[in-house]
Amino acid sequence: MTAYSGGQGNVYIQPEATYGTMVNPVAATATASTTTVLGIQSNVNFSIDNSATTVRRIGSRAPADVIVGPGMVTGSVDFNYYGLYPLYWALGAVADTDATAPWTWTITDSSTLPPFTLTAILDGTIDLDFQVGGCICTGVSMAVGTDGPITGTMGFIGNEYRLAGATTPQAVSIDDAPANDAAQLSIELPDSTALTNVTNFSLDIANSAAVINRIGARKAPAYTTGGLDITGSFDVFVQDTADGQDLLQRILGADAATTIANTVAETTLTLDYQTYADDDDDSWEISLSSVTLNTGAFALPLDGPSTISVGFIAEDISATWEAPIDNSSYDA
Repeated sequence: MTAYSGGQGNVYIQPEATYGTMVNPVAATATASTTTVLGIQSNVNFSIDNSATTVRRIGSRAPADVIVGPGMVTGSVDFNYYGLYPLYWALGAVADTDATAPWTWTITDSSTLPPFTLTAILDGTIDLDFQVGGCICTGVSMAVGTDGPITGTMGFIGNEYRLAGATTPQAVSIDDAPANDAAQLSIELPDSTALTNVTNFSLDIANSAAVINRIGARKAPAYTTGGLDITGSFDVFVQDTADGQDLLQRILGADAATTIANTVAETTLTLDYQTYADDDDDSWEISLSSVTLNTGAFALPLDGPSTISVGFIAEDISATWEAPIDNSSYDA
């Protein structure tokens, strides 16, 4: 018997009506839809922690006992984006503004995060399936290079784990949309031409979400959403004054600053995929507002182009996606 491999497994995500009450992906005769899988998944991992500690006594180096604490499940899913479904789990709220396809998902920050069940089904000589329940998203990332797909990772923390019992979907339909291509993404920073020469871009949405444990139970009965942090970075190669000086002036302070100013002006930053427009299938847009350019590092190497690496912090984020499926199961 060979070990399970990626070609034998599928991972599904379903929203829970009640935190910690696990939900199967779909009925055995049904087809799993676009919003049952996180993206075009490339790697899934999880770990179970019993929070065990040893008890020692005077006169002996060896442990006298082991005390088992709360059970906790953590993990992550790596994927290629084909839409903005992962951002819903990281931000928590969505509104549907269209009656027919493509449905406009407007995803925004919420005071609470939606719980979900993650189901993994491995189809081998001996089938293996497991479910992680009471999952809360601890963060979603986005990474963009000069070629290849736009990639991401979603982290999660759960309060329950179950072996066997998952219902196997008959098939998974991921719509006809291919993986999102970095070549079709525009990165826009107002009043600056420097972002026409971006070579790398990253975005991180982090939640300090955690399960809440209580005395007398190993399984957490509740969770906390925690705080939201929105950070990122990008690299730009410098061709002329418009590329370099304008961007460095924004980091120093006001647009025309030539030294470190007393204040740093906030701006907006937009990621526009396939020139977003309402009713344009699979197009999307991420808008970051109250953005502060936090760091700027200039490099002039002997070999290769001169570059500026910029880090940023944003106060708010919203996203709009022309999706192939409505969000009737996900309404805020």
